[in-house]
Amino acid sequence: MALRRPLALIAGLFRELPFGDAIPIDAGGTGVTTAAAARDALAVREKLSAARTYYVRTDGSDSNDGLSNTAGGAFLTIQKAVDVAASLDLGIYDITIRCRGVFSSTTVLKSIIGSGRVVIRGDADDTLTMSVAVSGTSVNAFEFGPGFQGTYRLQYMAISSAGGSGVTTGGSGPANVEIANVAFGACNFYHVWAASNQVIDFVGPCSISGGSFAFARSSDSAVVRMNQAFTLTGTPAFGSGFVVSERAAGIVATLASFIGSATGNRYQVTLNAYIFVNGAGASFLPGSSAGVASTGGQYA
Repeated sequence: MALRRPLALIAGLFRELPFGDAIPIDAGGTGVTTAAAARDALAVREKLSAARTYYVRTDGSDSNDGLSNTAGGAFLTIQKAVDVAASLDLGIYDITIRCRGVFSSTTVLKSIIGSGRVVIRGDADDTLTMSVAVSGTSVNAFEFGPGFQGTYRLQYMAISSAGGSGVTTGGSGPANVEIANVAFGACNFYHVWAASNQVIDFVGPCSISGGSFAFARSSDSAVVRMNQAFTLTGTPAFGSGFVVSERAAGIVATLASFIGSATGNRYQVTLNAYIFVNGAGASFLPGSSAGVASTGGQYA
């Protein structure tokens, strides 16, 4: 008898349509939705019990399952692989997305569940033979989705954008994007930009062969950590400064090293933001002009 009453209450939330579909009505009587939407909302995420790898190739298909490195198994777009990863519960395990080819559309990095990371990378462990290039023409290469939470790593790839930025904010949230072994070409706006409490953390060496407004921009309480080796080729030009920090944000480059040269201001820091180089000096960052600190900005 004790079980019948709860079951009767649950059954009372549904009324049958002539077409045989049920519309669940919320217990407070404040909304009506379709049965399919209710089933989707109640769907249980698959929880990983081991690390998993998905493959992306330009001869693949987004109708594939992405689990094998063949034309008949791999996804066609990086976005599809990210969408699938975001639909899972990673638990403590990482998902690796191995890519091969040249991709020209924006990949939106979505919130992930669990403490594992999503690693998007080229198919080869070699910075000299990049097997994947993300080269947007009028779009950003990688963009943080709104309310983004979780950790992604971008590794062993070439990133550029003729009409947008390389790795850039798309909204607020505690996003964390790690970058290693990436070859940055020219970008129209910024190579990397973190905002609104987001973090971009360089965790491996990178190269820079093209300019932008700024290689790294940090704004609105975000942080960009650049404690790695950077090699600049071709004297890239930066219109605002090699690094820009504003509105209580920070850029940390205490352990960074730079080979090569650039043109433009070394830095701009303003509105109570900071750039910390641990006393390395005003000429530490690449550039052909002195840096600029104003309205409470600190370079130290």
